[in-house]
Amino acid sequence: MRELRAAQHVLAGIALLALCGCGESKAKSQPRKKPPATTAPSADPSATQPKIAGLEDLDQARADTMIDPAKVAARPVAEKYQHDGDFPAGKLAGLCYIPLDKPMARGQQFNQPVLYNFTGIRDPMNDMVKAVSQKKLAKIKGEVPYYQGLRKEKLAAILNGKPGDTRVRILGAVIKFLNVKKGPRGVLARTGYSINRGIMDQWNMRGQHFGSAISMQGERLLFCTYDRFPCDVEVIDSDGKRVSRHEVPQWTVDIEGKTWTVPAPKAVTSEPIARTGLYTVRCTRHPWQKGTLHVVDNPFCFVITRQSARHNYGAFSIPLLPAGKHTLEIWHPLYQPERKTIDVEILPSETTTIEIRFERPPNLFIKAPAP
Repeated sequence: MRELRAAQHVLAGIALLALCGCGESKAKSQPRKKPPATTAPSADPSATQPKIAGLEDLDQARADTMIDPAKVAARPVAEKYQHDGDFPAGKLAGLCYIPLDKPMARGQQFNQPVLYNFTGIRDPMNDMVKAVSQKKLAKIKGEVPYYQGLRKEKLAAILNGKPGDTRVRILGAVIKFLNVKKGPRGVLARTGYSINRGIMDQWNMRGQHFGSAISMQGERLLFCTYDRFPCDVEVIDSDGKRVSRHEVPQWTVDIEGKTWTVPAPKAVTSEPIARTGLYTVRCTRHPWQKGTLHVVDNPFCFVITRQSARHNYGAFSIPLLPAGKHTLEIWHPLYQPERKTIDVEILPSETTTIEIRFERPPNLFIKAPAP
């Protein structure tokens, strides 16, 4: 028995040597590969650009837009813009503000404009009653109380500043690059307007785009509402002509007890918007629900939105811009830019900085009460 076990151990050892290899059959050791040589990091290209106070945190600044090349639908018209992922690109950073003659005093308060005048205010409700016939109101019971009872939403303030500032930062500006035929960004994904708790804004932005939506030329729009009552939405061009009108059905989903999976409301698709330009989108049933549509022929159009840090409001940093000389068009729903067009040059792999100044309105601050 002992001899059998010893023989088994010998055979196991021979098999192990055969697997590993020995003597002349042993593979030669391979020389180790040297790690790739590292180069010293290059200097920050933005260091050569003029500094703008207030742009210390460029990483926090941004400009929101809906770009999703993977979900872009087929264009119904010939595409004028060509996407080239290898096109030389740079970055544009800047600040939108209203200059002041003297620093802000302690206790000064802005006369914050109201873009969404919809809750707890009687006039919009009266307008709705006038817009909707009494016959329809009889069929849809409780529509006026529904909107009157909505909790007033705290939306992003358009103006921002503190005592000692000589500039009032503003949000909601739209920056549009004109006549760009080729660049490193893909075309814009299909977008539209969603209505939620009485607010109409770009699809699912909930007031963060201040009613401004951006769409590619020849693309269709999507409309939906999360509210309990239907809407009658129309699109009006700059000449006052209606180019699209649709009835948007109310949201009928019972969300009681559903916290994770709630089906989205049914979306209505419009006809293609054939011409570039500025359009007004409004609900004839609820007149305070309205927005501005920017139809563009290239994806380089951006809304300056709210940032995570209040001190950085009005700042923006836009990457993946085509290198070269460009003309920017500046627009705002409430304030007039000092220059409606600005010429810039985007340098490859560098950051170009600009300042966008707006004219001071006469009612910028709330008047102090008389002593």
